[in-house]
Formats: sequence, C-alpha cells, structure tokens
Amino acid sequence: MAKSKKYIGDRDIDDPIRNLVRTKLKQLDISAVEASRKVGRTNSYLSMYLTRGIPKRLGGPVRYKLARLIGVEESELRTDDQVSVEPDLKFDIRMIKRTLEQILDDIQSLSTGVTALKNELRRK
Repeated sequence: MAKSKKYIGDRDIDDPIRNLVRTKLKQLDISAVEASRKVGRTNSYLSMYLTRGIPKRLGGPVRYKLARLIGVEESELRTDDQVSVEPDLKFDIRMIKRTLEQILDDIQSLSTGVTALKNELRRK
C-alpha cells in the first residue's frame, strides 16, 4: 500500500526567505528548536517551516521576533503580499510582568521554606 504524501517531504524547501533564515541560524549557531522557542512557538515550528513548507509564510509577530533574533530587517522575511508589522509591545510587557510575578512567587516560597527550616533547626 503506497503512502499518500500529505507534506512536501522531509527536505529543505528552497526559497529566498527560508534560505536566509537557514543561513542566519547556522551562522549564529542557533537550532531551529531554540529559535522556535525564542519566537514563542512550538519546538517544531521553524523546522516545519524550513523543511515542509508549513506554514507557507511567517505570520507578523513571528516574523518580527525572528528578524530581531537573526539580525535582519523584518521586511526581508516578508513575502510581497504581506504588510509590515509593528511589535505588540503590550503583549511583550504582559509576558515580562507574568514572568516577574512567577519569580516573585518563587522567591516568596523559598523565603517561607528558609524560615521554616530555621525554626526547625532552632528547636533541635
């Protein structure tokens, strides 16, 4: 029984934008997995983009973050029919705030644990 081909295949898709991303990641010694995480996507996002052509083109926020990561202009990662995108600073600030709140919660938990440990040691 022959396998039906749902994807283009596990090979590099050859187009100027993908070639630029591939070249820059290699120059910067950043894996596709690491870059995917840094732009806020799943581990396989850029691997799928580079090898299977999924998605066909990069969405605005990903394109902007990836351009910053690999040191190119956002316009270099844009197809002719895509418009420029400004960063969603509100989203970035919310992410930073959430991260800081998590760190503060961790510090408070550690502090509580240290206090409990000190009290226990004093009793002995």
